Amino acid sequence: MEILRALPDPPMVERTAVALGNFDGVHRGHQVLISRTVTLAREMQGQSVVLTFDPHPMHLLKPQEPVKLILTGRRKSRKIAELGTDVLVLLPFTRELASMGPDEFGTMIFEALKPAVIVVGFNYTYGYRGQGTPATLAALGRQLGFRVEVVPPQTEDGELISSTGIRQALMEGKVEKARRFLGYWPLLEGIVQPGDGRGKTLGFPTANVVVDGQVLLPRAGVYAAEVRVEGRSFLAVVNIGRRPTFKDDEALLVEAHLVDFSGNLYGRELEVHLLKYLRSEKKFADVGALKEQIAQDIRAAQQVARSL
Repeated sequence: MEILRALPDPPMVERTAVALGNFDGVHRGHQVLISRTVTLAREMQGQSVVLTFDPHPMHLLKPQEPVKLILTGRRKSRKIAELGTDVLVLLPFTRELASMGPDEFGTMIFEALKPAVIVVGFNYTYGYRGQGTPATLAALGRQLGFRVEVVPPQTEDGELISSTGIRQALMEGKVEKARRFLGYWPLLEGIVQPGDGRGKTLGFPTANVVVDGQVLLPRAGVYAAEVRVEGRSFLAVVNIGRRPTFKDDEALLVEAHLVDFSGNLYGRELEVHLLKYLRSEKKFADVGALKEQIAQDIRAAQQVARSL
């Protein structure tokens, strides 16, 4: 997949099918939309193009309350590539772009990407203050010579699959629900950095995973997880919290104990695939009580792994 960080200049010459959206999390609804775009492009022997924004528009429009992302930008791009996309356009979201009217934005996309068809979700909005809708885009298409295909709502157990719903599920520790909406286990990733070494002294060494600050951290607590490092997978117990037994850190930390792993993880990138919320974080009276609880958490995680 080719990645562009601006609209192509000169414009594309091949016929294209273009998907428009934010695609945060690349959830099951997004997967349907992008897969449909890829299919349409192949049917007309053209190129499939996904156009999204970087950064997320809300980071510019509401900097005081920026949206926490479900995936890192790199992982989002990888998920889009896995769906067979030919070209990904990561369009910088600027104030100039935010001030464009719907027709001005749509015309700009048409002139640069030359779409025969544009695919959007049923609730897609664009242009200044989100004034554009699938209907206004279709009207513009009749003028310029492209058609619009609208993907209907995708639901799970009668509930709309959405990035907002996934964030809410994660903040409530509902890992299984998030997984049903995403189509994959919720994922955190980052580089391991040295900590205070306390886990090792307890007999349960932990990897301190530094997660991108723009990514949403799920509800604080202890999780069963699968951790992947350099092509190998390990069952893990992951604590997302402030370590109240010791010093009650201000910021949330992500610490993973990899069961049956031995070695040095410093400087390595870990993928933490959350499987189940086990319990809330709590303060223990002494180190002995904490060690016993960690052993129980490992047994609980093993039970979760056996049930999958």
